[in-house]
Amino acid sequence: MFTRQIKRHQVARRWPALPVAVFLIVVPTPRVADPPPPMDVMVAGLPRLVSPGSTVGRALETLSMEPSAGDLVDVEGFPLKLGAFPGSVNVGGKPASAERVLAPGDVVEPIDARDRIEPVRVEIVPVAEGGFPNPQAHVGAVPGEQVITTGAQSGKLVSSAFRPSGPADPPPAVALTFDDGPSPSYTPRILRVLERFAVPATFFVVGYLAERYPGIVRDAARSGMALGNHSMNHPRSRPFSDLPPHEVRSQIESGHDVVESYGVESVGFRPPGGSWSNSVLDLARDLGERIILWSVDSQDYEASKPRILARRVVRDAEAGSIILLHDGGGNRAATLKALPRIINGLRRAGLGFVTLG
Repeated sequence: MFTRQIKRHQVARRWPALPVAVFLIVVPTPRVADPPPPMDVMVAGLPRLVSPGSTVGRALETLSMEPSAGDLVDVEGFPLKLGAFPGSVNVGGKPASAERVLAPGDVVEPIDARDRIEPVRVEIVPVAEGGFPNPQAHVGAVPGEQVITTGAQSGKLVSSAFRPSGPADPPPAVALTFDDGPSPSYTPRILRVLERFAVPATFFVVGYLAERYPGIVRDAARSGMALGNHSMNHPRSRPFSDLPPHEVRSQIESGHDVVESYGVESVGFRPPGGSWSNSVLDLARDLGERIILWSVDSQDYEASKPRILARRVVRDAEAGSIILLHDGGGNRAATLKALPRIINGLRRAGLGFVTLG
């Protein structure tokens, strides 16, 4: 068997090797042209390289140097519409569109758009002798007219001035008003200061807070303070005057019911931010509420030293002023510390204090 295996192996090796033909197909490679060199341009005062044929818009996007848009802001500086005003671009000192194709040596200047403040509207509100204007921004019953300036879109109060139609004889007093409470941290302490100085004031309460802290509201009423309606939950999603009518009605009506549940009559409705319109005025009137604004803004909602806050109020106040302060809605430590200075300063100016209503 061993011999037969060897023979088969030897026989197999006797077959001649067949030649194998290998064919190689050579495909010519096309010659790739070198890309054109980048162009030199000046962008925002700096030399930059961009691809030939680049448009203004594409180049600025690639370089992350697109001009920023400006916002429409309300009279207090809060945004009403983000990106309302697009930025622009100059090429060679002239306005250029985003589609313009750049040329070597072009000078490109992206221009950021500025924020713009909403326009204002001016309302003239007549004041009859012996009556209360609506909206009300001053104390007293001297005949004349109130000139009320508000943001045209936000409805927020900018300023108010009273022009008497005859000899002016306003009461030698002002009305201190406090918004956004009650606050368990600040309202009781503010009440103690007012009681210590024997000063009456008006508190425009937020409905849900008045329900949450009933003891504070009762203390304010028992101490001779007047109570007003500052809406049910102080909506902040947009200006109050821009809310749907059904929501405005609900906010006013619910807040009114909470105030009167304490057995007192609401002196009036103060819209959040002072944002009002003729529609808000009509809805409030239908619900038995007069709109009450202010003529002196303490700006205590901004970070301010008590001395500066008090000086601002005393400087701007005059007989008949309604003064805006806050006992809630944030840190009111500066208001609390400034209050004795405000009271003493106004008294030195010969002014007393009254509640509204």
